[in-house]
Amino acid sequence: MAVVFAPGIARSVLKGMIGVNPWAVVHHWQFGTSSLPWTQHDADLLALTTFNAWGSAFMSHCGNNISTAEVDVADLTNSTGVGSIYTHTPVLGTIGGPLEPSSACVVVQNRIAARYRGGHPRTFWPALMQGSMLNEYQWIPANALQIQVAAAAFVTAIVTAAYTGGTGPLQHVIPRWSYTVTDDPVHHKYIRTRTGYIRSDVVTGYQANQVIGSQRRRLKP
Repeated sequence: MAVVFAPGIARSVLKGMIGVNPWAVVHHWQFGTSSLPWTQHDADLLALTTFNAWGSAFMSHCGNNISTAEVDVADLTNSTGVGSIYTHTPVLGTIGGPLEPSSACVVVQNRIAARYRGGHPRTFWPALMQGSMLNEYQWIPANALQIQVAAAAFVTAIVTAAYTGGTGPLQHVIPRWSYTVTDDPVHHKYIRTRTGYIRSDVVTGYQANQVIGSQRRRLKP
């Protein structure tokens, strides 16, 4: 499948483990409305800062079987865009209990000033633990709010780092793509294929859902 580029946008993938199961959270970043390529310095800084931001914002809200150890960054501007990989010895959450089942997560809506098919774009954060559950399908409201605050703090830590190559302030964005839909009669499903980049929307706020989410299909990027 051909790669679809998004000028000026970098993708970060924060990776870790929930026990023996991998997890990953993906974000996209852009300097203002710039379509310029990222510099190597800024890609390296984004990778490092993303890792450190998890430690400062999320570590104290994560079960002790949740760890993170790597951040991958890729400039999506064009075929020659820079990349960066930051690795670290695994850092564990500090809540005194595990997150079980490992598919459980806190769903955080990324608010944008545009209509978005299927609702607001979402991030599926592995966080909290069994003791944070009000019942079998809801988080305790105060604990869900902690993750909402952590998500905002995570982004703030990243966008305020000392980047040097950007034009305009760094922002958390949601890229919008065009797709073609093809019928697959053999497997009885429709296949969506990404074909183009439309624009990016700036995330203006975060809202954590009290309903317990599942990242069963999102344990890998």
